[in-house]
Amino acid sequence: MRVLYLPRARAQLEKIYEHIAADNEHAARLVIARIEYIVELLGENPGLGHIISRKGVQMFPVRPYPYLIYYRVRTDMEILHVRHAARKPLTFQEAARAFER
Repeated sequence: MRVLYLPRARAQLEKIYEHIAADNEHAARLVIARIEYIVELLGENPGLGHIISRKGVQMFPVRPYPYLIYYRVRTDMEILHVRHAARKPLTFQEAARAFER
């Protein structure tokens, strides 16, 4: 299945890289590589995630790192968000707006 990163998800990956690379560039590359590997795995097996909304949004953790990948399967798989698991969860209204598109 073709995987598309929405602009917000691509920007979030860049911010994750920059944040980690400020202390350790090698670690930043490892984290991003793991996230990209999980996304590739999800592209081959889109049903692995947990459905979290009626609009078909699914979530999958990036173990051993504390990140969550939010995605939706339509004609292609759309990567919607990549968020740190310790971040304040989205409110219902924020999630509805973020995942409507």
